[in-house]
Amino acid sequence: MVFGHVLIKTQPGAEKDVYSMLLGLRRVTEVLPLFGEYDLIAKVVINENDSYMLTRVGKKNSYKPMTLGQYIVDNICGLEGVAETTTIDGILYDDRDSCWNSDIFQKHIIKTKS
Repeated sequence: MVFGHVLIKTQPGAEKDVYSMLLGLRRVTEVLPLFGEYDLIAKVVINENDSYMLTRVGKKNSYKPMTLGQYIVDNICGLEGVAETTTIDGILYDDRDSCWNSDIFQKHIIKTKS
């Protein structure tokens, strides 16, 4: 499982509409309004068995694993009223390894502006 928190700036007056649209997205598990630089924060969860349809060739669909970034670009960044997003990837802590001392611990930020 991969998850990330998407900080969202909306167009003036679009906060409630964007909030409602985010709640309707399948992989968005939480949405909260914010005060300050960003208007909303949404938690997105992508499971290991999620697939993303890439292309349709002839009678067959071609699939590849869904990435957090691709899901956000395809489903959140283009929503009407979204002005800018910043995504912070999360990591799951595993008691068998100290993730803080491994290559797994990385900070990834995806920024988009419309």
